[in-house]
Amino acid sequence: MTAITNTAGQILPDWVKPFLVPVYKQIRHLYWAGRCVSGINYYTYRFGDRTVQVYYTVESAGAFSGLVPDGIVTTEQIPLDLLEVNERVNAVIDVGAHFGTYTVLFELLNRKIDVYAFEPDDYNRDVLKRVVEENEFDTHVRPEVVAEETSVVDLYTSNRDGSERNSISAIDGFETVEKQSVSLSDFIEERGLSSVFVKIDAEGAELDILRDLLSAPNEYVAGIVEVHPEKLSEPPEEVIRLLESACDDYQYIAETSPSHVDSDSIEFEHNRPMYYFVQGDTQ
Repeated sequence: MTAITNTAGQILPDWVKPFLVPVYKQIRHLYWAGRCVSGINYYTYRFGDRTVQVYYTVESAGAFSGLVPDGIVTTEQIPLDLLEVNERVNAVIDVGAHFGTYTVLFELLNRKIDVYAFEPDDYNRDVLKRVVEENEFDTHVRPEVVAEETSVVDLYTSNRDGSERNSISAIDGFETVEKQSVSLSDFIEERGLSSVFVKIDAEGAELDILRDLLSAPNEYVAGIVEVHPEKLSEPPEEVIRLLESACDDYQYIAETSPSHVDSDSIEFEHNRPMYYFVQGDTQ
């Protein structure tokens, strides 16, 4: 189907394409629905010498399509080996799990470690739960918003099913809904976790989440964070200053959009760099 789409995109006049988008989406939906009914709703990926099947639902099929070619997570350009955590880690925490692309990868790469997936949007979380069930994982799916404090917060939502833009950072034109929040420091302490790996995709709340996480008395914390400069309430350079002061090691990984300027700078308005960080013994 991808090959057909690419070919059509090359040969059709530009003025025709907008009229065909709804038709294409409907055909794609029917195609995935048919595969789900037939029990062939999976993609096959190869991780080094391993071959795995990842099962999807109709809603999540697009998110998992072509997810990890050549050992790189397509959407954020993350090397897979960063997601295979070391043996000291006793839990992986996926903040902003959406439909579970990273959740699934964490489960596949770390089969003996508990995975917690936080997704506060009701629709996204329902899809996430069904993806987890399809793949027969024991993921702990959580409804809370991860924030700086354990409290009640306003979640800004577009009210569009499947949206990845929901955030506790104010967004013009978005509606708000009250949600229970939890801080990572409280969550980690309550469960007696000493060493964790965290993926943070929090649409502008990442700085506050990092401040809470990195100020807690953790034995070992590692993770990846996507920075959203246009949604932060403070200059994005504050994220770098925090990583420099609170971590034993950090490094720029990649730019989340290949169409953006290829740079580790965070000065570009729409640049969304990813960083890897470690707090604790790096050996």
